[in-house]
Amino acid sequence: MKTNIIIDTDPGIDDAVAIVTSFFAPSIDIKLLCSTAGNLGIDITTRNLLHLCELYDQNIPVAKGLPGPLMRPLEEAFGVHGAMGFGSYTYDGVKTKEIDLPAYEAMHYAVRLNPGCSILVIGPLTNVAKFLQTYPEDVKYINELVFMGGTRDNVLEQDEPYPEFNISRDPEACQIVLDSGANIVIIPMDFGHYAYINREEIKKLKSVNKTGRLFYEMYKEYKDGHVSAENAATHDSCAAT
Repeated sequence: MKTNIIIDTDPGIDDAVAIVTSFFAPSIDIKLLCSTAGNLGIDITTRNLLHLCELYDQNIPVAKGLPGPLMRPLEEAFGVHGAMGFGSYTYDGVKTKEIDLPAYEAMHYAVRLNPGCSILVIGPLTNVAKFLQTYPEDVKYINELVFMGGTRDNVLEQDEPYPEFNISRDPEACQIVLDSGANIVIIPMDFGHYAYINREEIKKLKSVNKTGRLFYEMYKEYKDGHVSAENAATHDSCAAT
């Protein structure tokens, strides 16, 4: 029996890899994709989600999320993911559109229609916080809320004790989610430091198939700054797995 899931994401290179591999995971059924602002602004992350669905003929509703964090300005990550979020990979545009409901409203309907579903969050928790604030009773319809966030180690040597991107971009949203009563599974950034792809493997992707070429173009100049210049961590894929 497949697990029904909602994915909330800010694609982003590692997000895109996690999403595409999730398209083909035999054990899950993606009921809703929600864009969030994080790696890039909400218009770009929404368009990137739509493009991935078009590229792989996925008839999954896409809902556009909030334009920024709940209580602070958005800080994007162009230096890591590139101006359009997919590294060296580019595309002309999209033919499809997001649904009319905002992401937090779409989540409400999705969990009611699919009780016992799980939510995978691989970006800032802004949309999920808004959803659980607005519909706190919906927590009983969620089996698990899995999110990639936080770290055990101060790997970036910053002043903050937990400087991981997804949480630090909207910590207020994170606190709301942690206080919601949901059954939460946290996949810390550290997991991705042990599950990485190296430069030789990235080069080999180019000749595999369409997906390999896509991942090659995304990864070939990807600099996540966490493992080494020669390797690329797979943080979001760890959470999706």
